[in-house]
Amino acid sequence: HFQHVLYSFEQVRQHLSNLHPMSL
Repeated sequence: HFQHVLYSFEQVRQHLSNLHPMSL
């Protein structure tokens, strides 16, 4: 489902933000 893909992408984006907070 497309919504599931968007949700997964958001989760990954947040995870990357947590790993690299200085990149934002």
